[in-house]
Amino acid sequence: MYLNLNIPTKCPTCRRAIRRVDVHDLFLELLVVDPKVIFTNNVIEGLGKMGVGTPLETVKRAAEEIERGAQLSKGANDLTTRLLESIESFKQRIIPLFELVQSQREEIDNIKTQKASAESALQSLQSRYEGYDALPATVVSLENERDRALQFAEDVATGIVVVKLQGNVDTVRIERDGYQRIYEATEAEKRHIARRDAANVWALRRTQRKLDKLREELMELKEKHQHLVAESLVNPSSPHGEPQSQVHDGDFSSREARQPSQAEVVSESSPENQPIPDFKGLPCPISFGSNSSWQLPSNRSYEALFAVKSKM
Repeated sequence: MYLNLNIPTKCPTCRRAIRRVDVHDLFLELLVVDPKVIFTNNVIEGLGKMGVGTPLETVKRAAEEIERGAQLSKGANDLTTRLLESIESFKQRIIPLFELVQSQREEIDNIKTQKASAESALQSLQSRYEGYDALPATVVSLENERDRALQFAEDVATGIVVVKLQGNVDTVRIERDGYQRIYEATEAEKRHIARRDAANVWALRRTQRKLDKLREELMELKEKHQHLVAESLVNPSSPHGEPQSQVHDGDFSSREARQPSQAEVVSESSPENQPIPDFKGLPCPISFGSNSSWQLPSNRSYEALFAVKSKM
């Protein structure tokens, strides 16, 4: 704003016009205030403005300012009483809230650890499940081999009649014994496949039960985690009915930088809408060692068949 030099300025006391060439005395009324009263009032006002969003460093520095205010207010009963009342109000409002927030943070950390462990176990089961995709094709291939062996045995049994008519009884008997061994080996292999299928069905049911149990535990942990995150997002209201200002008139709060609120930190790590895969498939084998029964045995029926055909 620019002053118009052509308009004379008036004295704030006597309201007379003052010009540059004039000499005019000014009398200002000064009010002298005790510094300890000002400092104590600033401390009390700063404690009253502190809330849940107050930075932790400001709260820690408040202890030093309170101690200094207590030393300055010695001998003044009024100031000491007001300072003690402000400290008691601060303890009742702030300390329980900080303890609640700290306990919720620790519980959230524990839930995150449990969630990571459950996800690791779930990933391991998923990897094993993906390895079972080739089992149905193997079962179908073995069934086809069994059918071909049975058909071949029937064809051979039919050929025995022709051989008997030709008079080669001894040769036919030898071939019949060979074919009988092939048939017995095929039946033994079929029984082995049936036992292995039954074991696979039992292992599948056991794995499915484990997957269902892990899925239920994961859902419970997720619901509990979301509930705790929702509670931590609630901003407790001020005792006066509206949020308190974070700007303090005391010497200890004017130098604080604005810190991100807890709700912003928690919301970034909230794992909502995470997909839960559905696991269905054949179970894992009982063991994966080198001597495991899961390894397919050699086709003994074909070895016996080739031995017989080589003699014909």
